[in-house]
Amino acid sequence: MNSVTPHLAVTDLERSIAFYRDFLGFETSFLQHARDESPFFAILRNGTVELMLCNWEYSASPPPFDGQAAGGGNLVIYLDVNDATSYWQRSRTLGTQVVKAMIDTDWGTREFWLRDPDGWIVAISQTLGTSDAG
Repeated sequence: MNSVTPHLAVTDLERSIAFYRDFLGFETSFLQHARDESPFFAILRNGTVELMLCNWEYSASPPPFDGQAAGGGNLVIYLDVNDATSYWQRSRTLGTQVVKAMIDTDWGTREFWLRDPDGWIVAISQTLGTSDAG
């Protein structure tokens, strides 16, 4: 195995692309349009991290309801970043829905969890060095 890429069903592809681009710095590397020219599928990249987004009517599963993935379990998109605090401050400015407020964990991370526009949970996590802790 070389990688894993989440494939998320969304209700508004352009809104979701804007969220991942403007808040998390992803770039659209591929965009597919339907016959009516409306976009319905996108691949987003930020460094080596890749996400696939698809309008739910073209997807094999519906978008999540209140964070519950279609299969009944929860899916968390866990992103490892260099500066969780700057993302936390940006999330407060943008008014994102926070699931778990930012904390320094016992296992050496600084993290917080939020919901994307469709309810998918995104965890922003920074591994702390000894100079970053407490």
